[in-house]
Amino acid sequence: MTSRVPSVAGALALAVSALAIGSASPAHAEVTLDCAGGPVAITSSTESYVLTGACSTVRISASNVDVTLPGASRVEITGANVTVVSAGSLDVVTVREANNTVRAPRGGAATIKGANNTLRYDKLERLVIRGANNRATVRQGKTKVSVSGANNVVRVNRPR
Repeated sequence: MTSRVPSVAGALALAVSALAIGSASPAHAEVTLDCAGGPVAITSSTESYVLTGACSTVRISASNVDVTLPGASRVEITGANVTVVSAGSLDVVTVREANNTVRAPRGGAATIKGANNTLRYDKLERLVIRGANNRATVRQGKTKVSVSGANNVVRVNRPR
């Protein structure tokens, strides 16, 4: 019967492989902010934010963030890879970067100046898109639409 003694290099390779398999990418930390104090600025990337209270202006310059809020008078996105989900109205939304997603039940005006963004509203009064490869969906109501740029897809309800 022969006994096999692992080499130091073999043991080290096995340990590194186990470490790589067992490690997970860092999770988004959840941060809760109260909008009652006035405008909110989100500048830290790779976080998940939950906003509470009556939000006036929400400025998002961070990237790779998720933001959940009850609604806001104004949302300005200048970061990339941002997801905003609102339970209530977003009166004015401006997106100036790429790869962002905004979802809300209703809104006043939404403007995209960028590429590869997605907007989804149940009702929206006005939509302006300047850029390429953006998608916008409005399910109900009457929406005034202005679009320029290549490969944009806009689906709005057309009342009869």
